[in-house]
Amino acid sequence: MPLKRITMADVANVAKVHQTTVSLALRNDPRLPRATRLRLRALAESLGYRPDPMLSALNSYRTSRDAARSPPSMGFIRRSRANLPAENSSPWSSFWRAPVAPPSEWVIA
Repeated sequence: MPLKRITMADVANVAKVHQTTVSLALRNDPRLPRATRLRLRALAESLGYRPDPMLSALNSYRTSRDAARSPPSMGFIRRSRANLPAENSSPWSSFWRAPVAPPSEWVIA
């Protein structure tokens, strides 16, 4: 019978912390206190935790593939309030009745 592989979830259950905390500790993330990182790393080593090479390869592949893409951009186009009638208190009340302004009067925010 093959031995059960110790996972991050197993380490987290023994330490009574969340699996994300174990992941951050094993990656030596500075967001965790140094004492917590050392304690969880020592616990993982004593339990015999070893990273899964297939999951590590998959994660490496995903991050290297995403790095080639440019980050997403978002922009909004809205009408300038200067084009609204003075008596209009809400920019949406006459939205459908208002004529479309020429492109030079549109504002990109």
